Amino acid sequence: MKKFLALTAVLLSGAASFISAEPLVLEKAGSTIGANVIELGLTDINYRHDYTIFVDDAGNELSKLTSSSLSAPLFCRYGVTDRIEAFLQMPYVSAATKSEAGGSSSTDSKAYLADQVIGGKISLLDGDYKFGAGLSLALPFGEKKYRAGYDITPLMALSRDLGAAVVNANLSYDLTAEYTDDSSQVKLNPGDVLSLGIGAEFACKKIESVSLLAEFLYSSIGQSSIAGTAQSGSSGSRMELDLGARYNRGSLKTKFGFGLSLGEEKFRSYDYRIIAGLTYLVNI
Repeated sequence: MKKFLALTAVLLSGAASFISAEPLVLEKAGSTIGANVIELGLTDINYRHDYTIFVDDAGNELSKLTSSSLSAPLFCRYGVTDRIEAFLQMPYVSAATKSEAGGSSSTDSKAYLADQVIGGKISLLDGDYKFGAGLSLALPFGEKKYRAGYDITPLMALSRDLGAAVVNANLSYDLTAEYTDDSSQVKLNPGDVLSLGIGAEFACKKIESVSLLAEFLYSSIGQSSIAGTAQSGSSGSRMELDLGARYNRGSLKTKFGFGLSLGEEKFRSYDYRIIAGLTYLVNI
């Protein structure tokens, strides 16, 4: 059931670990767009694919589940000051599942506006070490059938320029709220998630304005509950490895990457994913 809750949370939210992620999935401390600047576009576009085989205690196969989802979040970020920025994200999600059991199969597909996310980030420390903090809030204002709860995610980010590479470290805590599933009317809580990420950004020597990225994220998942009852064995951990590149030139910002979910199968929310983003800066 934990696998189900993890998949459900991904399909409902369509969100990344932190919504205004840059350079790839992690946040870069000190990276703000500046006062009176608006950033518009699609950020943290995610295509996720997952294949799961369910077995009984004896190891006999019970069923297979194949799922995929594409999240394309409309994004707007505003530079309040040179150090403070606020953002709004509206993810549009397309998802499909195929279930196979006992020689029969069934498919399901859906497309909907997922819950919106608001938040902000502040740059607190400059110099050799850069430090920043952020906060995002998921609001259950998407299509009623797919609404989830009010998720709050505080984040701290630390960056260090080593010359050959910029190292980024993130610590975040996704505080999930119980919500009622619209189709079953059962109260669900997928569990809080504590995440620690570290990544490196390398300037590409052969192509100007391109940087190469490698990021690793470890997440500790809290116990989930169904109808107020804690689910035994639902707490655990997962890991994610993301590789990609950014191309920033003038007012144009782009990114593209590929990610793998690692660790125990039942705690993964996907097997692999493709990450992309395209935004444009406008001075006002």
